[in-house]
Amino acid sequence: MAGSRISRREFLKETGAGAVGVGVALPFAASAVVDYTQAVAVDRKQLVAALADTIIPTANGYPGYRRLEQYGITDEVLKGLTGIRPDEYNTFNAAAQEFFPKPFLDLNELDRAAFLEIVADSFPPQTWDAGSTKQSKGASAQLYTKLNKDVVEKIQKVFRMTRLRVLTIFYQNFPENKIARDKNRIPILRPGDTHQILDPNTPVLVTGWDVANFRGPLSWQEEESRRAKWMKIHWHKD
Repeated sequence: MAGSRISRREFLKETGAGAVGVGVALPFAASAVVDYTQAVAVDRKQLVAALADTIIPTANGYPGYRRLEQYGITDEVLKGLTGIRPDEYNTFNAAAQEFFPKPFLDLNELDRAAFLEIVADSFPPQTWDAGSTKQSKGASAQLYTKLNKDVVEKIQKVFRMTRLRVLTIFYQNFPENKIARDKNRIPILRPGDTHQILDPNTPVLVTGWDVANFRGPLSWQEEESRRAKWMKIHWHKD
C-alpha cells in the first residue's frame, strides 16, 4: 500500500509545470459554483505543509517531507512564497470541495493526491518536461468544467509555486544545507580538517540529498583516490 501511495505522486515530482501555455482555447465554466471570494480563511502554513506532504510523502521505508517538519521546513518553504495571496490559498483549499466531499485540508491522503492530479492535468499540453510520457490533457481537464478562469488560475498558481519551492528546499538538503560560519563569515572546519572540505551533510539525518542518492562534495580521501585513478589512465606532465 505504501508503495502505491508513493508511485501515485511520481508525476508531481517531474520537472515542468513551471509555466502555462498561451493561445490555447480552454472550455472554462461560465461561472464558479461557489463564490470563492467568501471562501473560509485557511492557515497557509497548514495548507502548504499538506501540499508538500502530498508531493513528497512519507511512508514506511520512504523518508519524505513530513519527517523534516520538526526542523522547520515549512517555515523555510514559506519564505519563498510571499507572492501567493491569502485569497489564493483560500480558493485552492475550498475548490477541492467541487470534486470531493471536503476542502483540501480535510481530505484524506489519497484524495489530496487525486485532487493534485486534477490540478496538474489542467495545465495546457507541452508545459511539462519535453518527452514526458505524462503530458497534461489540457482542454479535457476536469478543472475547467466546474470553475471559471480566475479560479483555475489561482489554483494553478498555488500548485505551481508551492510545488517548485517544496522540491527546491527539500532537494537542497534542508536542514543540512548551510555551512557553519563564524562571526566573520569564515567557514568553520571540522576538527583536524586541513583540506577545507565543506560538506554540511551528516549521516545523522536522512535529507533530500540522501533520498536522491547524492553524496555531496567529495571527501579528501575520495579526491585523492580519483586523482590517482586518472593519473594511471591518462597523465601528461606540462
